[in-house]
Amino acid sequence: MKSIDEHIVDLINDEQLNDFDSLITPRELDEVPFVSRLSRIGFLNSLDVEAKSRVLVVNAVKYLDRLLNFIKTARRTDVLAMVSVVNWEDLVADQPDPVIPNFWICTNVQRDLATFRLKPAASDEARLVSSWLIAETLLQDHEVFDAAHVVTDPELRRVYVARRNCRLIEQLVER
Repeated sequence: MKSIDEHIVDLINDEQLNDFDSLITPRELDEVPFVSRLSRIGFLNSLDVEAKSRVLVVNAVKYLDRLLNFIKTARRTDVLAMVSVVNWEDLVADQPDPVIPNFWICTNVQRDLATFRLKPAASDEARLVSSWLIAETLLQDHEVFDAAHVVTDPELRRVYVARRNCRLIEQLVER
């Protein structure tokens, strides 16, 4: 029987997230889902929806570090990558589904982020993500953010997770 870690490796391969060159090919701002089909996470069916969400977010943040290392090795100073967590309304639906982490990738910071701003985590959703990362000692090297602008549509709500001390992120944060 496969472990969750082995299933996560399979998920990464199925989603083609191991093709880092493709992920950072110049394009418009993009969110690449960690999981594009809920059927691909059937290995988590024994868990409740919040535990499924935690497993997905924690593993996406761990994988973000691999992507960031690739970006650094490729000397791509024009690429910004972080995790964005979406589908918060699904977590509290009558028939709940887990939140979905994405790799939020920008390959043209000046063009795509002229008005984009973040603020330190303050929402209930951001506090929940922070608690998941604390439990895995990932909050030491990562920081959780909310969008700086007010989001009233639940389908557009996002929580962001970025590597600490990232020069590009620091330029976006309203403190």
